[in-house]
Amino acid sequence: MATLRNDTGTKLYSDIVVNTATGKASYAFTGLQPGIYHLSAYIYYRGQDSVVRTYQDLYEGNSQITEVTINLTRDDPAINFQGTKTHDIALKLPTNTDLCVSDK
Repeated sequence: MATLRNDTGTKLYSDIVVNTATGKASYAFTGLQPGIYHLSAYIYYRGQDSVVRTYQDLYEGNSQITEVTINLTRDDPAINFQGTKTHDIALKLPTNTDLCVSDK
């Protein structure tokens, strides 16, 4: 789940979806107004002991981060319907990790 929080504390949520052809995960938020947003994300995975855990260690390049701050302005293509704004982050998991759809 990806969470986007603005400076007033309002939160928006987006499911993280895996593209089966590329193996890459992505998320999307729509209808955003200009402002400063704080992005965080987490996924559920099943360990080798079959216990479901939450993983939320984000990486931007090689740096571990807790959240990403994104500033959207009126001139930003994502605001004026002329395109999208992307920000690459990574959740570094061991290979062959069993990702879960939910924590159930």
